[in-house]
Amino acid sequence: MKKRVLIISAAVITVSITVFSVMFFNNLKSNETTQLENNTVAMNTEVDNKMANRIFTDFIYDIGPRFNPIKKKDLDAIRSFNDLIDLEHAQRIVDYKSISVIKIIDDKESNIRETGKSDALTNKQLEFIKASNYSTNLTFSAYLTEKNSETGTIENTHWRPYFTVIPEKQAEYSEGKEVLKKYLRESSKSSRDKANVDPEKLQAAKLFFR
Repeated sequence: MKKRVLIISAAVITVSITVFSVMFFNNLKSNETTQLENNTVAMNTEVDNKMANRIFTDFIYDIGPRFNPIKKKDLDAIRSFNDLIDLEHAQRIVDYKSISVIKIIDDKESNIRETGKSDALTNKQLEFIKASNYSTNLTFSAYLTEKNSETGTIENTHWRPYFTVIPEKQAEYSEGKEVLKKYLRESSKSSRDKANVDPEKLQAAKLFFR
């Protein structure tokens, strides 16, 4: 297949694959991304809980941005943390302790961040997100207290949605996603056969094209 069909724009193309060696998420558990210490909630889980026990007979699972895609114009329009959550959730929040906008580098939270003390973003935080270019990965880390909708008790929680900044039109394969997945699957077959990869022992992983 002609390789010319790959079209790369400013956005990062992220290919979700099941691979071997160091790419394994060795201890992926079904509840890994739902409940964190002190009722921490990770809103974005690139590896869905259901994937933990799934056998990937199809080599390529999906293709897309690293985290939840957000268009640049939509990111620039954000003025408060409440813009990132639904109304029902916002109404349960009692108080904000801190909100940090953090740049993600190599899948880790970096020290490049701006922190505020309320749901409304500070001027520095607004400048921070406005300066975020296409393909930037970032998170809004919010420590807050909210009312439990079931018990009525006030709890300390931590919400941390993750985003990847994308252009108005994302990068795409000229012959379509399914053709790209087939190409990657077939091109890697000899390597997988040589490594004697057993699909029943594989878990989820990511490969990035920059």
